[in-house]
Amino acid sequence: MEINTVGKEMEDSLLKKFLIINFSLVVMLGIFLYFAKERGMELGNFAVLQMYFPAFAVILGILTSGIDLEKTTKRSYFIYIIFAILSMLSLIAQFFIKDFNLVNTLVVVFSVVILISFLMEGKDKKEVANLKLYSLKSNLLVILLFLLLYFLEAFLEITLTEGFGSISQLLSSDKLILLLIIILNFPLSFLPFLGEEYGWRFFLQPILQKKYGMRKGIILLGFIWGIWHLPLNLFYYSADGSQLTSILSQIGFCIAVGIFFAYAYAKTKSIWSVVCIHYLNNNLILFFSDNIDPSVIEGNVITWHDLVIKMILVFILYGGFLFIKYNSKKEYRIDTPVERLNK
Repeated sequence: MEINTVGKEMEDSLLKKFLIINFSLVVMLGIFLYFAKERGMELGNFAVLQMYFPAFAVILGILTSGIDLEKTTKRSYFIYIIFAILSMLSLIAQFFIKDFNLVNTLVVVFSVVILISFLMEGKDKKEVANLKLYSLKSNLLVILLFLLLYFLEAFLEITLTEGFGSISQLLSSDKLILLLIIILNFPLSFLPFLGEEYGWRFFLQPILQKKYGMRKGIILLGFIWGIWHLPLNLFYYSADGSQLTSILSQIGFCIAVGIFFAYAYAKTKSIWSVVCIHYLNNNLILFFSDNIDPSVIEGNVITWHDLVIKMILVFILYGGFLFIKYNSKKEYRIDTPVERLNK
C-alpha cells in the first residue's frame, strides 16, 4: 500500500500493533520483575527498560507496515530498535551473570549516537518523524511553567503530609548543584524519556483525539498510560500493602499530568518539550529526598490520606489545562504519524 493511499485502515493497523507489542512486552517484563524481586536483584533497570517499549512498539509497527520509509528517519529508527533489543538482552543476562549491568552504559552510548543521528537527518524527514525542535522559546516557556507547577505541588504536598518544617530540611546548596547536574546530564540520558513520549504523545495522543475527541482522547491516554505502569506498581514502586494505593495514585497522576503534557505538546508542536518535562518530572524527585539515589522511588508506602492529598493537588494544578484551547479545539490537534506520512 502506497503512503499516499494509507488512511484509516493503516492507522487502525498501527494502533493495534502498538497496543499488542507494547503491552505484551510489559506483561513479560512484569514476569521477569516478579522473579527478580524474589531473588533480591536490583530492580531499577526494569523500570528504565519499560520506558523503551512505547517507542519500540511504534517504530516496529512502522517498519513492518509496508510504508515507504524513505520519507521518515529510517536510520534513526533502526538504531533505536538495536538499542532496545540490546537493552532487553542485557537485562535478561543479569539473571545468569552476577553483577552484569550494561543498561546504564547503553543509555549513555545510544543517547549520544541517536542524538547525532537525529542531527544528521534531513529537515523533511525530521518533520515527518516530528523530531524537530520548532520554537526554542515556546519549548522553554512550557518547561518553565511545568517546573513552577511541579515545585508548587511538591511543596504543598510535603507541607500537608509532613509539615512545613520538613521542607527546610530538604533544601541545601547541594540540591542546587544536583539540579544543575540533572540539567547538564540530559543529552546523555534522554533516551528512556523519548522512548515513552514517542509512544504516548507522538503516536497515541493524536490518534485517540481523532477517534474520541480532544478531551476524551487525553483522559483515555492518561488512563492507558497509568495502567501501563501496573507491574512496576505491584513489584517495585510500592511497599507490601500499598499496591492498591500505588496503582490508583499512578493512574490519577498520569491522567492529571498527562493533561499538561498534552497541552505542552500541542502548544509547542514539539516532542522535545514533553521529553524534557518527563525527564525533569522523574529526576527532580531526588531534589526532595534525603537519599540522592534513584532507589528512592522503590518500596514506598502510600496511605489513603497521602493519596487523597496528592490527587486533589495534581488535578487542581494540572486538570484545568484540559479546557485550554490547545486541548479542546480540534484545530490544535497534532497530526497522527500516518497523516504526517501522507503529506
